[in-house]
Amino acid sequence: MSIAYSKVVNNINIPRMLPIPEGMLPLASYDYVDICISGGRDSTAIILMMIYGYEVPREKIRLVHFRIDGPEENPVFFDWKETADHIAYIADFFDLRVETIWDELGLGTRIEQRGMFPDAKNRFCTSYGKRDCYGKYVRKRGSNVNVLVVSGERAEESSKRKTLPVCEAHFATAPTLHRRVDWFRPILHLTKSEVKDFCTESGVKEHPCYAKGFTRASCKFCILSSRDEMKLVSRLPDPDVEEDFKRLKALEIQIGHSMRFVKGQKMFLCDFVEEGIEEEEMIQLC
Repeated sequence: MSIAYSKVVNNINIPRMLPIPEGMLPLASYDYVDICISGGRDSTAIILMMIYGYEVPREKIRLVHFRIDGPEENPVFFDWKETADHIAYIADFFDLRVETIWDELGLGTRIEQRGMFPDAKNRFCTSYGKRDCYGKYVRKRGSNVNVLVVSGERAEESSKRKTLPVCEAHFATAPTLHRRVDWFRPILHLTKSEVKDFCTESGVKEHPCYAKGFTRASCKFCILSSRDEMKLVSRLPDPDVEEDFKRLKALEIQIGHSMRFVKGQKMFLCDFVEEGIEEEEMIQLC
């Protein structure tokens, strides 16, 4: 990565900004800057970075939120029930427009149809619920357009993310239509603590899931959750979450497929959240 630098804007310390990478257009050349947000710290950090660090005009920015449970009339299942309100708060805080998009079926129905849960090697929750949705969304802009899509992956999170480029061409690019879509990861090099401090200093409220003890604002029942986090969500003093967890366990029985595997063996959720698992077994889940 290029040498990073810091700056202070509106009394906010912008940590270790990366110079615009080779292969990207000058920021002023993009017609739209789509910032993918979950409501978590990393997505808040990229909003801060793009507005205050790279000084992208707000009128060019669209916050793009992926509703994993499908259309808004679908009841919450995998998503946190607080997420919609928090996304609205974020949009209002920064005075930005938000676009919520989704897979028409929603993750629960996808799992029923496929007769299996997603896993680390087959993350159809991401492919259907995020990648394909964004592809359709950006293609609607037609031709003769330059789009920058911004996401909040960090190299510290996993060995796979450590190999991601800071910038690359997005698959929705279509040279024959003169549609260019570049994919930028401006906080790929930042640490978890840097991101947390960045968000705290800005004064933006955190997603309520952090106060419950969770470290990420991902799906409520994420396939990559640790045993401790899955155990925590299964025992939250919240009747709605309790009912959703019962539904999740019933879905395992309905399709005959467990959400979790340990050392290649099925482990249904009722066992996963109640029995101890050694650290080397947890590695098999990630």
